[in-house]
Amino acid sequence: MNISEKKKNFKYSDNFFHNHVTFSESYFEFDKVPTERDSIEIAILGRSNVGKSTLINNLCMNKNLAFTSKRPGCTVSINFYKINQKIEKASKAEIFLVDLPGYGYARKGGQDIKKISNLINKYLIKRKQLIKIYLLIDSRVGLQPTDAEFINFFHQNNLEYQIVLTKIDKAKKVDLDNLDILLKSFFQGLDLAGNEILKVSAKEKINLDLLRNTMMEDFISSCKDD
Repeated sequence: MNISEKKKNFKYSDNFFHNHVTFSESYFEFDKVPTERDSIEIAILGRSNVGKSTLINNLCMNKNLAFTSKRPGCTVSINFYKINQKIEKASKAEIFLVDLPGYGYARKGGQDIKKISNLINKYLIKRKQLIKIYLLIDSRVGLQPTDAEFINFFHQNNLEYQIVLTKIDKAKKVDLDNLDILLKSFFQGLDLAGNEILKVSAKEKINLDLLRNTMMEDFISSCKDD
């Protein structure tokens, strides 16, 4: 389904998220996360200061849902946000957005960085309820080595993912164009030259309706696959 076709479903997908998402729980250790829960999970991942918390708040139309800070590196736990909506054919399954810790914050100590990396990697590899990862990339700084490492990690482990460029309202057009060229070149090496990249701005609410709809379709598609 192309972007123009997706726009027809925006009213439904907006309602899917609006006033229907609540904070559920946080885990600082992967072993504490319930393993047998009947759930469907989409994870949100990105570098520190990529704007994950702000995006979650605007995506769910609740400015107080996720804690935001001007200081990067604040999210050091796995945070679960429950979408209190039911999907046909999966009435018993719980639906979650999962906010993973930010990576790449240089001021954190080596032990903290290692702990966060292990937490992220364990969730991505071992979490059977995970259906897709939304990797956020700051459009102002472009594709960083750690971002590329995670994309390669996804491929090595056969993980489904979606690239989302954030803060496009703050990026210059020439920088966005150059980033497009870089990403297309990068994805050609992974046989994903046609991969559709979402470009959003949480602050200006650019393409958030498209992002909501894409996530909703992922949840629904996962239920159909079952």
